[in-house]
This record gives sequence, structure tokens and C-alpha cells, in this order.
Amino acid sequence: INSQDKNGETALMIATQKGDLESASLLLWEKSINLSLVNKQGESVLHHAVRSDNVEMLDLFLSHITMHAPQLLTLKNAKGNNPLATALFRRNPGAAEFFLAHPGIERFYTASQWAHLIEFAIKNVSISLPRIVELHFGLFPVASFHE
Repeated sequence: INSQDKNGETALMIATQKGDLESASLLLWEKSINLSLVNKQGESVLHHAVRSDNVEMLDLFLSHITMHAPQLLTLKNAKGNNPLATALFRRNPGAAEFFLAHPGIERFYTASQWAHLIEFAIKNVSISLPRIVELHFGLFPVASFHE
């Protein structure tokens, strides 16, 4: 279940790349699954899920990763990007918004890293600060207070 091909890809990474939610879910429930494996580019299964911009896949992984392998949230690939940074740099709004909305996600980043990621989201992914606040804290959008 944890074997890797010549590029370091696992069955879980391949299922994730293909968007195969059912197979990924089955693999995640295997007790012997190693979520910490990375491919030759230093990417974890979470990097793959982010690139797909598949929110259902991210939701599936995030629940397992925060409990069993929280270090993957800040793991940097060969380009120096953690999964949230990967979502932002690839301009994947679904993945970026999903991360920003996840309760407690900021505790996995230093204050300066978090501030940099929020700033990048605002400038490059077209996610407004009120939207980030709404996503992260579950508040109503600022505009709704003026209605």
C-alpha cells in the first residue's frame, strides 16, 4: 500500500491526481497507510490534492492529516512551497479558500508566514480580506451588514 513508483508516487497520490475520491478514501482508512511519504519533487499527497483544486478531496485529506500527520500542512516541496502556498501560487481558489476556512489552520504556521499567505491571497488569488475573514471565522461578509 505504501510502495512508490520510480517517481516516488504512491497509490494514494495517483488516486488523488486522478480525482478518484472513492479509492483515496479506501486507501486513507488502511491502518498501514503512510501519509508522510513524498515523491521525488518533495510533494506529499496533500500537495497533489491542492493541485487538483478538488475541495472534496481536500476535505477528506485534511481530517486525516490534522490528526495523523499535521507536519504535512507545512511540508515544503522542492520549490519551497507548502500546500497552502502551492494553492495560492497556482491560483487555485477552491483549494486556497478551503485552507483559509479550515478552523485552526493558522496554528500550523508562524504569524509572519500566515500574514504573508493572507497578503498573497488578497493580491494574487482575488480573495478579498472580508472574504478571508468570512471563511476563517464564519462571519457574514462585510457587505451584508450594509443591506
